[in-house]
Amino acid sequence: MSDSDSAALRVAYLNIVQGIISQILGPPPNRSRESCMRTAIVWEASPQHHKILVEDEPLQTMDRYRQDRSDKTEAGGILLGYRKGPHLHIVQVTVPQLTDRRRRFRFDRSTHHQQIALEQWHVSEKTMDYLGEWHTHPEINPSPSGVDINEWVKITNRLTKPMAFMILGLTGTIWLGLPVNNALIKCSPTTTEGPSYFEAPGD
Repeated sequence: MSDSDSAALRVAYLNIVQGIISQILGPPPNRSRESCMRTAIVWEASPQHHKILVEDEPLQTMDRYRQDRSDKTEAGGILLGYRKGPHLHIVQVTVPQLTDRRRRFRFDRSTHHQQIALEQWHVSEKTMDYLGEWHTHPEINPSPSGVDINEWVKITNRLTKPMAFMILGLTGTIWLGLPVNNALIKCSPTTTEGPSYFEAPGD
């Protein structure tokens, strides 16, 4: 097989995988007036000044799963994006899968999400990484439960890289935490403008 044939097969394979991932991740966010109000937000973990930029698309995707009705169960997924040293740039999230366990006050993510993350890692030439977890809470001002913290501790003990954890409240309020030096720090939103080091993927 010639080099040109191999390259063509590789492009075709990547296109097929990307199509499958797009179907799994779900349709684009509903561009309603409410979802269009979401813009990219930068959070900061003080005093370390670690920054987390979350683009508008993942925010709008998560908004579709707010528990703003009594019949809505918790939803969640993983955060995907790029690492910039200690800083995180979140550009995509996975959405609930049929294999997840969802109840009003509990969300158990299935391993299907990790498979999506691995596929995205390959498609992006090994630059898009697993950056953390997100899920919803049926409360106006969300905060992590004991179960949440225990699960996050397991993740941070297994991984040595910075990770972000997000909880979306029923009115759209977001709690975001970042483990730093064995402590979970609640981050504060700082600006809707991303610093220059978030402009290109990779370190």
